[in-house]
Amino acid sequence: QTPQILLRSGIGPKDEIKDAGLTCHIDSPHVGKNLKDHLAVCLRLVNDSSPPLSEIIDGLGLGEDKSQFTEYLNSGEGMAETSIYEASYFYNSGLNDDN
Repeated sequence: QTPQILLRSGIGPKDEIKDAGLTCHIDSPHVGKNLKDHLAVCLRLVNDSSPPLSEIIDGLGLGEDKSQFTEYLNSGEGMAETSIYEASYFYNSGLNDDN
C-alpha cells in the first residue's frame, strides 16, 4: 500500500499524478514500479529434547521479564506476536540477475 499512499500524496510519476487530478509535489518515476513479492516460508522445529521456553528466552538475552511471553502464551496477544520476535532471510535465487 506504500506506493498508493505516496501517489495519493503527490509523490510519484508526474504524468500519472496529474492524470489522476492531483498535484505532483515530487516527481519520482520509480514509485509503484518494479514491485516484487517475497517468498515466505514458516518453519516450526520441534523435537523431544527441546529446551524449556524459559531457557530459550534466557538464551536470547531477554532478561528476567517474561511478562510479554506470558501474555502471549495466555492470550495470543501482546508484543510477542509482532515482528520483533521474527527473523527474515532474503535469498538470491539468481533467477533474475538483471538487478
